[in-house]
Amino acid sequence: MTSPNDNFPQNSLPEVGFPSEQSQFFKAFFKQSPIGLNLCRMDGHWVESNPAFLKIIGYSAEEADNDNLTYWQLTPEKYAEDELVQLESLKSRKVYGPYEKEFIRKDGSLVPVRLNGFIISKDGEDYIWSMIEDLSAEKSLKLQLEKTSNFFEATLANLPVAVFAKDSQDDWRFIIWNKQSENVFGLHQSAVLGKTDYDLFPKEQADFFRKKDTETLASLQTVRIEEEPVTPTGKQTLWLRTYKLALADADGTPRYLLGITQDITDERNAAIELKDSNTRLRDAIDVANKALHARSTFLSNVSHEIRTPLNSIIGFADLLLSTDPTEQQNEYLRILNHGAHRLLEIVNDILDMQKIESGLLKPSFEWENPADVILAPLDLLKSTAKKKAIHFDYEIEMPSKSQIKVDRKFIDQILTNLVGNAIKFTPTGGTVQILATVKSKENTLKIVVKDSGIGIAADKREHIFEPFEQLDTSTRKTYGGTGLGLAIVKGLVQELSGTIELASEEGQGTTFEVQIPVEVRPIR
Repeated sequence: MTSPNDNFPQNSLPEVGFPSEQSQFFKAFFKQSPIGLNLCRMDGHWVESNPAFLKIIGYSAEEADNDNLTYWQLTPEKYAEDELVQLESLKSRKVYGPYEKEFIRKDGSLVPVRLNGFIISKDGEDYIWSMIEDLSAEKSLKLQLEKTSNFFEATLANLPVAVFAKDSQDDWRFIIWNKQSENVFGLHQSAVLGKTDYDLFPKEQADFFRKKDTETLASLQTVRIEEEPVTPTGKQTLWLRTYKLALADADGTPRYLLGITQDITDERNAAIELKDSNTRLRDAIDVANKALHARSTFLSNVSHEIRTPLNSIIGFADLLLSTDPTEQQNEYLRILNHGAHRLLEIVNDILDMQKIESGLLKPSFEWENPADVILAPLDLLKSTAKKKAIHFDYEIEMPSKSQIKVDRKFIDQILTNLVGNAIKFTPTGGTVQILATVKSKENTLKIVVKDSGIGIAADKREHIFEPFEQLDTSTRKTYGGTGLGLAIVKGLVQELSGTIELASEEGQGTTFEVQIPVEVRPIR
């Protein structure tokens, strides 16, 4: 047997009655064919193989030119029964195939092939002509397609949303129904595939689905159905959010309807409940606001009604004190005057708190001398500290020749309440210190009020700025007051966009630090 890479001698292939010209054409075709061609005897011994076939099995022409290399050597034992079937076909019909199997390559690997063949006779001996196709690429592609298909099916099955598809050319029957669709609708895949919406849902809903499906296919646009009620036969109504889009077939013609659905029943019910809750809350707030307004109006009116006669009492008490009363009368008038002033302070606190809560107290900013703003209330409080023999010390740090833009009344009341409290809760012989600092670079006014008084317990500090809050009932009995002072201070500081902090240790004293943003300008 000669190598297929050499010129074919006349006796290399069995002659089959072709004229010489056809015989030469046939030999050229045999050599150059991209499909593997093989001629062998009925016992499997090779007569001739073309280059394409040798490439498939991994043998060189020289290696194949060996009477010991046979068809059976290249065939795995697992194909024995299949080979018998093909041999029977050859004997009865003179042809075999198409037949897919594997050949053992020279390196021991298996190569998938497809064979077709027929019998020819020469000089009373039969030969088998075989055409061999290498299926490696085809099998690889098929395997890849199977992997892709399996991945797609696994993805589809495990998506957390319901996915379905319908075929518009088959009466819109379902062709895809994933696991989540089963969970959402309560319908198993076997009960859905091949069915239409009219088989599964009430006619009114099925009509709606068909209308949206038809619109989607016609528009080629994704359709979003924000909320739709769906009632599978025998099931409770669900509320769904669905996206529908058209998919084309192999020819590019829109044919399939793909749907992606989320069950929003719980979400919708929660939204309705939230809306109802918000409505109830708004109603409650309206009632509370009306009650607050009524209370504020009442307090304002009552406070004004009380303050008018109080001012008269204070005025007449002052007049009587100037008429040279007796010692006993003087004592009575002093008690009356003190009580009236104290009551007026309480009324003013209530009015201020009411204004803060109602949002009626707004700052009015003016350019002021920082020293004047700070010293004015401190000069008045100094005498109160002196009566208790309290060491009263204050210091003002500010850029020379400068002004700040503040609401003087707000600062006055903040200082009066903080320093007044410090004096009130500091025992005789104690210390009250005030430090006011104006920082032009930071544009801030910082006020620190420190006392050596009774201090504030840790569990009371969190609530100390709330209205009517005092340390305990004994504090109210001992020191008096309404418990509004610090609440008013906090409200005023917040209106000025500032902050207030406190540090205290029970029995050791308290420090309040207020920081307020201010504009600072030099003056000439």
